[in-house]
Amino acid sequence: MPKPERPDAFRPEESPILWFGEMLLAVDRGDFDRAAECQRELTRLGWRVDRRKPRQAPRRVGGGC
Repeated sequence: MPKPERPDAFRPEESPILWFGEMLLAVDRGDFDRAAECQRELTRLGWRVDRRKPRQAPRRVGGGC
């Protein structure tokens, strides 16, 4: 008979940080299907992740330092 699972047992599929890390790795590898799957899992866990272009710093005018 299998041992009952403890209520506080770690379940990696319920970890947002795991899915976020996996999503970053998938994007780096160019595996956009896997990245989309990770994004769906993050949504399931209540997290929203959107990819945006980085903000550009405003241009300075004048001769400041």
